[in-house]
Amino acid sequence: MTKLVLTRARAITNEVLYAAGIDDDADAAEPMTKAYQYFHDKWQSREFPVATQRIVLYHRPEGGRIAVYMSRRGEMF
Repeated sequence: MTKLVLTRARAITNEVLYAAGIDDDADAAEPMTKAYQYFHDKWQSREFPVATQRIVLYHRPEGGRIAVYMSRRGEMF
């Protein structure tokens, strides 16, 4: 079984957590992020072909908030 290494995380509340990780055996030269969201007792994940530098909180003008993952080059996903 492949282990996951968490590289970034951001807790929003005690029920909401965002995290970014890579497989333990991943090639360091290949940018890849497994983005995780823990929301109301459920985990969801999705893969992106870019390395995560930072997870920031964005407050939407219409209300609510979301996590935005950013790469070193400023790409947001």
